[in-house]
Amino acid sequence: MNQVFQVTTLRYNAADNSVIYLVVTIVHLKAGPLNRWTRKRQTSQVAEILAYKKDQYLKIPGMKEDNIGIIVCGDFNEVPNTSPIQQLTENKSLNLNSLFDDAKYTVYHIFGLIMGITLPFGITLPYKDVVDFVLYSPNLFPTKKVLPPTDEEVGPNGLLSGHYPSDHLSLYCEFSFAN
Repeated sequence: MNQVFQVTTLRYNAADNSVIYLVVTIVHLKAGPLNRWTRKRQTSQVAEILAYKKDQYLKIPGMKEDNIGIIVCGDFNEVPNTSPIQQLTENKSLNLNSLFDDAKYTVYHIFGLIMGITLPFGITLPYKDVVDFVLYSPNLFPTKKVLPPTDEEVGPNGLLSGHYPSDHLSLYCEFSFAN
């Protein structure tokens, strides 16, 4: 299996002598309409590892749940309110929120001038949807968020273009801890 996700933990010693852990995970789940079950399984693995890491940090004497932050971001190749996304946002141990719920799309394919063609599995060109996410724990607060560009800014040819060198839009944000 190709790269699915990477997890790293950042440790910060705060001025009040407390320790803060930030667990950051990037994902790139298997693409394609026939791989829904694979994406669900991949996301289940991500959720299991994050819950395990969180439980391990909570075993440290004096550690508070508020001092453990979690961020999961990347290309899920799934749209909002599907099982892989819900496995993270509805997981009681993780309780992650989605930051870019107001994005109209993060991927926009027209494949040149081909428009209105129906592909297998009900995919129609042009294809616009949200498939990239930034999910975060409730003890993190977004302090900066840059919304994806408008249709006018992207232009009539969709993504990949001279101004947007990827078929996915970047999601940029900054967080601070509740402490």
